[in-house]
Amino acid sequence: MKDDNKTEVKGMLIQYVPLADHHDPYLDEFTYGEVKTRARRIKETMQKGNYVFFHTSIKGQRYITAYYVVDRILDTEDAIEIDAIMLKYRNPHLHQSPSDNDIVVFGDTVLSKKLERPLPFTRKIAERLSIGIPFRDDKTDNQNISSATREHREINSDDVRLLLKEVAAFEEQGFDPNAVLSTDEVLEIREIDLENLLTQNHECIEEGLTLIDRQVDLSEGRLDILLENQGGGVTIVEIKLNEIGRRAVDQLKRYMRQVRRDMKRDVKGIIICKGVMPTFEAQIRSTTNIEIYHYGWQLKVYKREEI
Repeated sequence: MKDDNKTEVKGMLIQYVPLADHHDPYLDEFTYGEVKTRARRIKETMQKGNYVFFHTSIKGQRYITAYYVVDRILDTEDAIEIDAIMLKYRNPHLHQSPSDNDIVVFGDTVLSKKLERPLPFTRKIAERLSIGIPFRDDKTDNQNISSATREHREINSDDVRLLLKEVAAFEEQGFDPNAVLSTDEVLEIREIDLENLLTQNHECIEEGLTLIDRQVDLSEGRLDILLENQGGGVTIVEIKLNEIGRRAVDQLKRYMRQVRRDMKRDVKGIIICKGVMPTFEAQIRSTTNIEIYHYGWQLKVYKREEI
């Protein structure tokens, strides 16, 4: 969506509960099925180019997990007659008998996005939306937001811009290395979170590093982080959440060979990981020009008002 105050693009907030046997919304393919009154409302109010933001509760906190830019909205009975749709999409609404006024929303596969890092749908964000979510003192913020958005809520163009900016800013910021994370947040750490942290805090690895690029495509694969070091050479950083063995080291060696060949510079390799499998400890310690770094968490007890 263009950041143009004259551009009027409507949107909708849709709350959902993830179900193991009914993947809807099917975020990996940008589809969403609906029936009855809610289906009629979507058909009447949403059109091509509008935004749909999906949010759900994860371990007691509400998160925005994806947004679709609407490409088309089809009656399910019409969609199942199109072979190309049935071959491509797995949304359960397409593979069961259609219900009353059954529809499927298809998001634009280029413009829609499943968030790598779900955005906390906080009171601070909710109060800036035009829909006027009330916050009662006898309920938590999560309960208030959930209650006010149980039914699909239409949002205006300014709301859409606000949410898109919040998503972009949150994905860029990464984790604060000095932040105190809850146990649940630690468990939800992913490679992208460590990558964001390391690209913004090079001193975690070594002094004097400068970011060249990240997620660099090579013929051998895609390396996570490419840095320039003080000596004029380059440092490759590969991130693995779990314990590593021979395969991770061999992968990094291939990346190092290609970067050395393409850039004609000295290359150093670093693997950030949880640990090394005992069987491969000796082999990895004897590998030259590759260093192993571990990530970990510090336990802290603090008074609530300190954060």
